[in-house]
Amino acid sequence: MAPTASHPWNSGDFTLYLDFKDLDNLEAKLAGFEQETIKKQQETCGHSCYNLYVVGHEINVADLSLKLAVELKLPELERHAVWLASRYHDIDKRWPEWMFLKRQEEMSSEEMKNFQQSKLIHPDGSSKIIFRTASDLNILRNRVVCNIIDGVESHHEKYDGLTHAYPKKLKDGQIPFYARILGNSDLYDAMTNPRPYRDKMFSPEGAIKEMRRLSGIEFDPEMLEVFAKMILRDCKTN
Repeated sequence: MAPTASHPWNSGDFTLYLDFKDLDNLEAKLAGFEQETIKKQQETCGHSCYNLYVVGHEINVADLSLKLAVELKLPELERHAVWLASRYHDIDKRWPEWMFLKRQEEMSSEEMKNFQQSKLIHPDGSSKIIFRTASDLNILRNRVVCNIIDGVESHHEKYDGLTHAYPKKLKDGQIPFYARILGNSDLYDAMTNPRPYRDKMFSPEGAIKEMRRLSGIEFDPEMLEVFAKMILRDCKTN
């Protein structure tokens, strides 16, 4: 698949002025933030079950995104960056307001209010945490780091710019490249694993069928097809 203006895969442009040490330092800082906030939540709420769920989801999404980056033949440095963006895309969900372990119909009015407010904060909160961390490390001048931040901020944007798109209602080529990768992996994992607030799950084949139904609506058709073929191929070999 040849690179285009809206799909700059394997262009080499993203690898300027950055090395693996910079990404390793950023990852280490984010991991430290993650552990610190989980500890604070345990002290505040007495448990961190939802945080453990979020971390598990992020690990799954990171693994899927890395596999997709390999399918897209991205350079190794970019693969690392895509993995990092995916691994910490929900890092703003470490706070007590996201402790909605109960089903929504069982929430108190105060819990529901916190839940709705937190949905409005995410994913901007995650991108700001990564931005501040990168700023502290003095690596914001690096284009790959900016791609990580933009990808996290925009991973809930939709291809048509309309259907459940947020926070900026970007569409088509406006959606950052990393966000397109992350969007596929994020929704697929959410569809194929139980959530704390609902039980319904799709089989891998069922999830891909539903995602293909949303091709051109929620998903970049070209990116989705690469992802879908990867998942279905893995289903046949496992």
